[in-house]
Amino acid sequence: MTNDQINKAIAEELGWKRHPKSDNHWVLPDGSFTVLKFHVCHNAVAEMRKAIKPEEQRLFTQHLLAVVNPDGPTALMWNLWKTLNATPRQQAEAFLRMRGKWGEA
Repeated sequence: MTNDQINKAIAEELGWKRHPKSDNHWVLPDGSFTVLKFHVCHNAVAEMRKAIKPEEQRLFTQHLLAVVNPDGPTALMWNLWKTLNATPRQQAEAFLRMRGKWGEA
C-alpha cells in the first residue's frame, strides 16, 4: 500500500472524516483537523494504538512480529527488540493487517 492509502485506511478505521475543503486534512472527533502521517510519525501511531481493543492486542502483536521479522522468528530477545523498535510504517501495516484492511485501496 502507498503511504496515502495507509493513512486513509487508518483514519477511516479510527472513524475520522476527510475535511470537506481539503483532501490532505482529516477531522478528528474533537472537531480539530490534522494532516495524517501514520507512516512516519510515532505520535500518530500512538493514537492508532489507542484504538486497539484488549481482545485485539495479541493479534496485533502477532502481525507486528510478522512485519518486523518477515523471515520468521529468531531469538526471542531479537524479536522483542525489533518489535519494540518497530517503525511507524511497520506498526501501521500490522494494525491494518489485524483489521483485515491491508491491501485494500
